[in-house]
Amino acid sequence: MNMPNKFVSHLTAEDVTKLEQLWQTNANFRVRNRAHALLLSYRRVGIDEIARICKVGRDAVSRWINNWEANSYEGLKDKAKSGRRATLSHTEETVAITTALKVPQSPARQLAEIEKKTGKKISRGILKRLLKKNIGGNESSAAKPSNAVGKNLRGREAS
Repeated sequence: MNMPNKFVSHLTAEDVTKLEQLWQTNANFRVRNRAHALLLSYRRVGIDEIARICKVGRDAVSRWINNWEANSYEGLKDKAKSGRRATLSHTEETVAITTALKVPQSPARQLAEIEKKTGKKISRGILKRLLKKNIGGNESSAAKPSNAVGKNLRGREAS
């Protein structure tokens, strides 16, 4: 059965250029994928074919077209996601990592020092995930070269 198609109704030359730029260079994969889908739709490629190319369902492609028609470029972006807020800010994370690395063999002392410096109590699990995310490996820094730790911390401070 041949499913009905819908296409992007109108794009200016400027829109086409901007969508091509987004498709080629945007950091977010989803925005690139949606921009590509809109360009294909503008070129009269059917929804089923676009869905196959973008590896999504036809309902997603239809939704992208509707979002474009209603919101233009804002319709390409992801909506804000709900979720739990971070326990520590980026600055507090840096303080926690630095503090934890000063006493790598004593998690209880690490947590007490972090609480004293940040005013926030965190669990061993949070500290472990934080260290793993930022320096890799486990809680102990004994196996990690100190220059790698410093490099990771400098990168965090810049962001």
